[in-house]
Formats: sequence, structure tokens, C-alpha cells
Amino acid sequence: LRPETARVVQTSGSPTIRWPLWFGGLTAVTSVWAGIAAAVWALFEVYLLVRDQVRSKGRTDHDAGTRAIIRVVIYATFISGIAAAYKVPALAIGRGWAVTVGVTFMWLGLIIRVWAVVSLGRAFRTTVEVDAEQMVVTTGPYRWVRHPAYTGLLILLAGFGLSLANW
Repeated sequence: LRPETARVVQTSGSPTIRWPLWFGGLTAVTSVWAGIAAAVWALFEVYLLVRDQVRSKGRTDHDAGTRAIIRVVIYATFISGIAAAYKVPALAIGRGWAVTVGVTFMWLGLIIRVWAVVSLGRAFRTTVEVDAEQMVVTTGPYRWVRHPAYTGLLILLAGFGLSLANW
């Protein structure tokens, strides 16, 4: 946030800082939509993990810790991306266009990921494994892409990066 763009407004008793709609390369509206998309995605991922545990599905004993490493890398990327967007303003790109495209990609990626999970139904797991009786799915997003849940996640993460409007 740039203090020189803020206005101090006197309200009943104490002054309040009002930030303009446009701050740090992000607009307030698109920032909110990016935050909502990230929160919905996080809640959806937690739901999938809980669902696997409740159903006793998703073995992790053969993954050699890669699942935990991937989760840590994703969290670290989110945190470092947010920090860089605010601490290194010299790397800012475009203003509204990057944020708008980024938020759009976040929602598109989330929709694709949810669609993939719904299309697989009970066969979807947060781990990579196949049941002996499991059939290859060729409906829904699987008509076009072999791994739409991963594709959706990659689109969502790319959108997050763009929504920060910072390289």
C-alpha cells in the first residue's frame, strides 16, 4: 500500500484512512475476488482431504513424502508471491489487466478442478492410486484432458501469480 495515495477522513471521533480503489497494482474489487477464489480453493482441498480420511481412501505410505513436499512448496509459493508483490514494487507488471486476467484464471482453474473431481465421483482421491475395478473416465473434462484436476490446479496457480501483478 502506498501511503501517499491514502486520504485521512474524519469520522465520529477518530480519523480513518481510506485507500483508493486502486492500490499497489491491485484493485479492491479484484483483490476481493482473488481472495475469495483462494479461500474457496483452500476449503475445497481441505474437504477433499477430510473426505479421503472419512472414506479411508488415499494411501500415502508409498509416496516417499512427496505429497507433503508438494503441499509445502505450494504454501511457500503463495506466501512468497504475496510478500514479493508488496515488498518489491519494481517488479510490478500491468495494473488492471494482469489482475483481471489472473483472477479470471483462478476461477477458471477452480471450476475445472471441481468439475474433474465431480466427474470422477467416488474414484477421485488426493493421492495417486488406481483401484483394480476402476474404469478410465472419458466424460466431462476427461474428454479433452487426461488430468483435468492437475490442469485446473495449474491454471489456478498461474492465475494467482498474475493476480498479484508482480513478476
